[in-house]
Amino acid sequence: MLAGCTHASLVPTQLWRLLVNRSSVSLKAVLLGGAAIPVELTEQAREQGIRCFCGYGLTEFASTVCAKEADGLADVGSPLPGREVKIVNNEVWLRAASMAEGYWRNGQLVSLVNDEGWYATRDRGEMP
Repeated sequence: MLAGCTHASLVPTQLWRLLVNRSSVSLKAVLLGGAAIPVELTEQAREQGIRCFCGYGLTEFASTVCAKEADGLADVGSPLPGREVKIVNNEVWLRAASMAEGYWRNGQLVSLVNDEGWYATRDRGEMP
């Protein structure tokens, strides 16, 4: 499945399968996202020499917005360079140059952002 790959972006279930099946992989690091990441999973991966990173991202932003090395804490790390994050009424708002221009609807490109260039994700979040 990942023969020869040293780095991959996976959901936790995919990494579980690799570890449980004792698949022969050459992975050195994985970026995990799309679901809660159990500490037990990252510990098992670390025991097999695989560093785990967690991230938060969206297709509209060409994938990853925030990331950090998995440490058991419930956050997703800091925004990557060129990405801005703010919380408005417990909702995650994002802004970045890598953001999609909009959604194609009924033959027209519909903007993703408000007048200030922020995209309201509808995801719930908090920042320290």
